[in-house]
Amino acid sequence: EPFVLRYVARVPALARRQGGTLVLSGLFPSALGPRFARVDARTTTQVVGPPIHLDVIVRVTTADGAPSVRLPPVSLRHGEATLTTSSREEEGFFVLERHLDVPMMRVEPGDYEGFANFCRAVDEAEQREIPLR
Repeated sequence: EPFVLRYVARVPALARRQGGTLVLSGLFPSALGPRFARVDARTTTQVVGPPIHLDVIVRVTTADGAPSVRLPPVSLRHGEATLTTSSREEEGFFVLERHLDVPMMRVEPGDYEGFANFCRAVDEAEQREIPLR
């Protein structure tokens, strides 16, 4: 049975003003780059673990209603490691879904560059800023 955490929070200053727009920074980043891709190349096999299986659903609204924004979906894969993101407007909320799976694995030196690029691309996708209004 997976661990599920659900909560509701009213956070008046979660987004920042940038010109006339409210901008929300990426929430709940997994930070794969600093964990698994700190160097440019490896000469030894890297063990990646423990496995990461995250399903994050963030629902955001503003005082004047649901933000009319939609982020382009992201789909990244390296071997069995995957990230998918999608967004939609639903019942007065902007909804962002993110699904990340990184199994326990060994990354050989010749495969490290591709895996490191995947980790950095995941970080970039998770840290995208969301213009709310």
